[in-house]
Amino acid sequence: MNTASKAALFFIIVILIGCSSNDASKEEVEISEIKITKEFSAITGTIISIDSTKFSNDENSPCSKAPCWAKVKVNSVIGRGQGGPFISVNDTLNVHFTFTLAETTEELIPNLDKRMPGLKINDGFEANIKAMANNNMEKLYEVYYYTKK
Repeated sequence: MNTASKAALFFIIVILIGCSSNDASKEEVEISEIKITKEFSAITGTIISIDSTKFSNDENSPCSKAPCWAKVKVNSVIGRGQGGPFISVNDTLNVHFTFTLAETTEELIPNLDKRMPGLKINDGFEANIKAMANNNMEKLYEVYYYTKK
């Protein structure tokens, strides 16, 4: 095998190894004990205030029965998934908790696979957070599941 053939073979092997280990194509990245999904950032935060006036008009939504909006202070940024929002420590975020800030009982949300204890003002939590699409310039975020700290 001549030098040019060896160089070409080496180049092909390098490309194949590089392509097979590309983590950017994975759906989830595991950092600490939390998996960070694409379009999400993982944070720890503290509930600063809860908006008890903002309820959903959809009677089937748990947010028609319990508060879902809170201001959250970011205590730490654990990581950021591909396309996840850029969030910094000490940011204050307007966050929608999909399954409410109340305890997720069977009565409130039947058939939910992961129960959560509820969050109150000054409670800490860890969660994946996603930027929400909205029509105005206000930045809004969404949390599906959280772990109370």
